[in-house]
Amino acid sequence: MAFSRKTHYVQFEGGAQSVLSIPVDARGIPTLPSAATYGILDLRYDEDDSNRAIVALGTAGSIDSASTTLSAASTLTAARTITVADGSGLTEGHFYLLTDATTNQRTLIEVRSKNGNTIYLQNALNRVWANASTVQGIEVTATFPSAEAADENRTVDLGGGPYVVDWTWTGVDPTTQREFIWVRRTPGMQHIVTLEDCAILDPSLQRELKPEWVEQFLNQAHRDLHAELRAIGQDPSRWDGAENAQEYVKARFVMHGRRYLPGEEGGRNDRLAQAAEGRARIMLHTILSAGTSPVGTVITDATEDEAPDGTSPQGHTIFGLS
Repeated sequence: MAFSRKTHYVQFEGGAQSVLSIPVDARGIPTLPSAATYGILDLRYDEDDSNRAIVALGTAGSIDSASTTLSAASTLTAARTITVADGSGLTEGHFYLLTDATTNQRTLIEVRSKNGNTIYLQNALNRVWANASTVQGIEVTATFPSAEAADENRTVDLGGGPYVVDWTWTGVDPTTQREFIWVRRTPGMQHIVTLEDCAILDPSLQRELKPEWVEQFLNQAHRDLHAELRAIGQDPSRWDGAENAQEYVKARFVMHGRRYLPGEEGGRNDRLAQAAEGRARIMLHTILSAGTSPVGTVITDATEDEAPDGTSPQGHTIFGLS
């Protein structure tokens, strides 16, 4: 499983905050380094400015030390479940590197929940993993300084970035990795629909789903909306959800839920999922507009390694639906 580099967000006045990264090799495959160092730079300052480095390059990063093994081979009939020798070091919502004991093949897994040594995964495994395959921590942590996150001028008036965390890995090729960081004024847009709202669109769905998944799918539906808003240059933390956006979120909730439930292609759940997806697409047509750079677009100068305050005005992307 390849892993795409991501953009990180820290909360304004949220104190010192962890920035979690996953090292990847040249093919995008997660790879565990033997050591990691980092620096955090403010790209709004040139390379000779003392304000540029808010965390000095060469600062040691913290590598998750969790390590255990599968106590039984995984199965395709329960592809979202693994059993490990010791689940105490694995944390819900975090990523781990699964390495096959026989083939040495690697994949990234995310822990959704756990019950002792039984681990439930966010995504299904696509093959059988041998008994005694290793499960290791792979997340590497940097710390964004509290003083910088609380600087009203630099994080709010000047657009909240762009900052970057520049990683240097030992034992990973390439040895460097850059990821962007933005400081947000608010945690993000609050939920604009409730589970009760979603029940109007599909009254039986929440009874058919496992309780722990209901909130997960509502969160995902809102994340879908956030992604679409950013794609048209809207900041979800400053965006007021109109009725069409609420209907979009409800439809996406039903789509995710029905797709999760078992059933044959063309069966009841499949038909309901397709209908919900179609409704969401119609609602999205009324929300999307064209012609602006996505919020968080960064274009750095190739010679000076600098970027303008906030979103770069040089980018221009047209978005539409096919």
